[in-house]
Amino acid sequence: MAEIYDLTLPPELQKGPWQLLEKGLSGASVFKGVFVERDCYLKITPHAHRMAVKAEYERLKWLQGRIPVPEILAYVEDEARQYLVTATVDGIDAFEFDAKPDDIIRLYAKAIRRLHDLPTADCPFTWIPDEQIAFAQKSVQNNQVNDDNRDEAFKERSWESMLEELIRLRPNDADLVMVHGDAYNDNVLLNPSSGELAAFIDVGFVAVADRYTDLAMIYDDVVDYYGIEGWQAFLKHYGSTEVEPQRFRFYQLFNEFI
Repeated sequence: MAEIYDLTLPPELQKGPWQLLEKGLSGASVFKGVFVERDCYLKITPHAHRMAVKAEYERLKWLQGRIPVPEILAYVEDEARQYLVTATVDGIDAFEFDAKPDDIIRLYAKAIRRLHDLPTADCPFTWIPDEQIAFAQKSVQNNQVNDDNRDEAFKERSWESMLEELIRLRPNDADLVMVHGDAYNDNVLLNPSSGELAAFIDVGFVAVADRYTDLAMIYDDVVDYYGIEGWQAFLKHYGSTEVEPQRFRFYQLFNEFI
C-alpha cells in the first residue's frame, strides 16, 4: 500500500495528504497529491542536492511555449529545501503506447528530434564535456553515485576507474543541440490516443550539449526493449545512420554517474 504523508510544508503550499512515489538519494523525494484543486506532483530536495529541483524549475520556465512540458503550479524555498509543484500530464511513457514496435520507436525518435532541433542561441543552460566531467568527479567525491542503477557492463568496475576512463575519452568537440539529459522513454510522455508528444518530464538536465548525451541513454533503453534492431530503427527515424564509437563510449560512461 502506498505511504500517505501529512507533510510539514512552507505556508505557500497546502499540507497533505501526499502519496510518496519515490525517495531518492540524499533526501530527494517525489509525492503525488492535489494543489489548488489540480492533480500534481511535488518534488522536494535539499538545497545542496546534486540534482536540486531549482534546476528543473528554471528549465521548465524556459521551455514553456517552446515544447510541451508540465505546467508549474508553485516553486518555494525555505531554509533547508526546495519545493517544486507541477501539474500532472495526460500522457503515458513512450514505450507503453499501444502500437507496433516500429511505430512506437518512430514516435519516440520524433519527439527526441523535436527537442534536439530547438534553437539553442538563447538557451542559458549548458552541459559541455568539462561540466559533465566535473559533475561526475563531484558525484564520486561526495559518494552520490548509485551502485544499484549501474549497467551490468560496469558493475565490476570501481567508480574511480570509470572516472579515469571518462577523462581519457573526453571529446575535443561537441555536436551541440538541445538535449534532455535523462532521455529515457519514461521521461517522454505521449498522448495515449494520438501518440503525439504530450510532454517531456524530469527536465532538470535540459541544456545545450552534445546530442550523444541523449543518444547513449536512448541506445540502452531501446536495446533493452526492442533489441539492436530497435536501435537501428531509432536511428533511421531520428535521421542519423552513423555513431562515433569513442564519443558514444564517453557518454555511456558519463550516464552511469547520473
